[in-house]
Amino acid sequence: MHGVLARGPLGIDVCRQVFDGLTLAVVLLDGAGGVVAHNRAARGVFGAALEDPAADCCGLVGCGSGPSTRPLSHHCVTAAVLEHGRPLTDLEGTLGDRRPIDITAVPLAAGVMLQVRTRTYDPGAPPQAPPPLRITTLGPVALECEGGSLGGAWLHHRPGALLKYLICARWHRVPVEELADALWPQAGRAGVTSLRQAVHTLRERLEPNRPDQAPSRFVIAGAGAYELAPEHVVVDADEFETRALAALVTVERAGGLAAEAQLAQAAELYTGDFLADDPYAEWALAERDRLRSLVARVLRALADLHLEAGELAPASTALHRLADLEPLDVTNQRDLISLMLRQDQHAAAARRYDTMRRKFKRAFDMEPRFTLADLLPQGTLQP
Repeated sequence: MHGVLARGPLGIDVCRQVFDGLTLAVVLLDGAGGVVAHNRAARGVFGAALEDPAADCCGLVGCGSGPSTRPLSHHCVTAAVLEHGRPLTDLEGTLGDRRPIDITAVPLAAGVMLQVRTRTYDPGAPPQAPPPLRITTLGPVALECEGGSLGGAWLHHRPGALLKYLICARWHRVPVEELADALWPQAGRAGVTSLRQAVHTLRERLEPNRPDQAPSRFVIAGAGAYELAPEHVVVDADEFETRALAALVTVERAGGLAAEAQLAQAAELYTGDFLADDPYAEWALAERDRLRSLVARVLRALADLHLEAGELAPASTALHRLADLEPLDVTNQRDLISLMLRQDQHAAAARRYDTMRRKFKRAFDMEPRFTLADLLPQGTLQP
């Protein structure tokens, strides 16, 4: 913070006075989540907890203490925001006395800034925002709002394709021309008319009780583009990504014991490939591959931790998932088959090797770089 203040014309002392006079509680953290600075409003929220030399974000805001539209459950807000490299909003935390708080976390050059708001009951306050649209994308697409399903056969037609394209492009607006070209590639200018009809139908499907002429909460338009409203739409792939990245950061910073549960929970959230019911949609391939690569990193790290601890059964479970996810990855297949042989699962290992070998030869017209005999533990073939 001091480097930024020193460049300003007001001087460091004046800027510190401004920082301390902010009515919003602000806490500055280093890259490990430790407290390095805070203002007067933050002292009013957190009290003596800020004076503890070991104070960190997890102790202050209760990382993982409650639900959130950007869940922080079981991992650190500092790790999550630094890994994302962008601000995270709509986070929820809990103070030591169990009072809920709302958090915005912003990455800085040398750490993170937390902006914290406490919640107080105000009879004159406007009602809370309605519940968001929750979209399941890892596996077959499913939609839920206010406890009810919004799915149906329409998801396999143009309005559904439009929704899925917008999901792939979440966090930014998609120009009308891009949407029309992707969904109606041969239609020319008529594609724009078809797009408007699809947008109208999609909004009706997502908000069947929306009053006439009322703006859509979920699909918003502006400057010749459409996007999903990030403040009202929750996508399960984002929850998986948040937890997966935080778990991988924990592996690097804290080691196995601290990371094992986080890795397992992140792996559980990956319930299938992204938009699995549209396997050939070209516009979904990049996001599907990105999330696949991320879960592969999680499973690899989880398997390695179990192997280091001598826990063969859970390591086998993680390696089976990893090998099935990447059937042509020779390293993963080799590690799994080696483990199966260590567990005396010789018949199953032989079947796995034969299946892998045939797929590899069909794809690359060559044999894999190892044989089944290469993987047998030393002394296995001795009389």
